[in-house]
This record gives sequence, C-alpha cells and structure tokens, in this order.
Amino acid sequence: MLLLATDRPSFGKDLTARLEAAGVYLFRVPLETALFYAHKKDTGGAILDGALELQKAEALCKSLKEAYPELPVALLLTPKGTPDAPADRLIRETSPDAVFDEALEFAVKICGFRTSPLSTFHLYVGNDRSDVLYKGYRLPLSQKEYELLRILFYRAPNWTSADDLMELLYPDGSRKISTLFAHISHINKKVKACGEPPLILCRKGLGYRLCDTVLL
Repeated sequence: MLLLATDRPSFGKDLTARLEAAGVYLFRVPLETALFYAHKKDTGGAILDGALELQKAEALCKSLKEAYPELPVALLLTPKGTPDAPADRLIRETSPDAVFDEALEFAVKICGFRTSPLSTFHLYVGNDRSDVLYKGYRLPLSQKEYELLRILFYRAPNWTSADDLMELLYPDGSRKISTLFAHISHINKKVKACGEPPLILCRKGLGYRLCDTVLL
C-alpha cells in the first residue's frame, strides 16, 4: 500500500480522498510515525509532505532510503523549496489539482499501483461499484463493500488484518470494527445467493483474503 506522511490534517484528508477515489488506497500518518509504518506495513511507496517542515521530511526520506533502498519515495515541497534528500520524485505544491495529478502519477508509474479494472477468470472489479462480476453474476455492492473487495483483490493472495482494513477504509477512524464485519458478511451473503461459497475468508491471527477460486 501507499504511505502518505503529513502533519497537515486537512491537506492529508483531501489528498487521501482523491487518491482513493482513483483506486489508490493508502495509510495516512504523521511524519513522526511514518518510519514505524514502513517497518510494520506492506509499503509499496511513500509520499512525504515537507511543505511545512522540509528538514523533518528530508530526514525521514534519508532514513527510509537507508532502510529500504528500493522503496520509491516522493517528497512534497513548496514551489521554491530546495531539498537535500534522495527522493525519487519531487512534487511542488502549486495547486491541489497539480499535487493530486503528480501523486497519482507517482503511485501508478513509479510505485506500480494498478487503478485500472482488476480481473481473473472468475472475478472482475471495474472502476466503480456498478461494474463487479463474480462467475458471470453481477454483484451489487455498496461503495464501502466495493472498496473492501477491491483492496482484498489488489492484495490477493496476501492476508490483510482487520485493523489495516479499517485504516484503509476509514482513515479518520469514523467507524467501529463491527462495520467491517458487516461489510464482509453482506458480500458473502450476496455471493451465497448466487449459489457460491464465501468469497472472503477469515483466519485468526492473519485476517482476511479472497478465496482461492478467485485466483484461478
């Protein structure tokens, strides 16, 4: 997943919403905890916000590159900022649209995130919730059910913990974990109505992933 490290709550919330709407899901954290997240999470790239505290972001960039030389890192800074850090991409904050465009390009072209439809022989997840097919059946999903399915599909065959799914689906902590369980139950019930076994599996200590049939 992508890691967005910023100490600007409003900016971080807006950029997260726009990236997730484009199909790029991420962990949004303060700069001071970004290194911990990179150690603990499955991180495929990082965007560090140095618009307010460039030296702090530079130091974090250097630490990340020392620990993970292959990790793509983008550094966000003011239009006239002069960074001293081994970043793979510099994003200058000229406008919200420009930042989003460059962040999305970084995620897709440098980090390798897939925003196009995801598909195997049995499962197709398009660019919106109305375009989901499982074994030829159209699967009607709510927006959050769609996002949950897409995250699990993107991460297949890996397991994803309930805590990570909650952070990815509700980065502002606006829901209880029971909401996640309800989403999973609803998806599996809809699949069962088509005469199929559960689409989402659960294993204690590991979390959730899609069933093996999807990966065939």
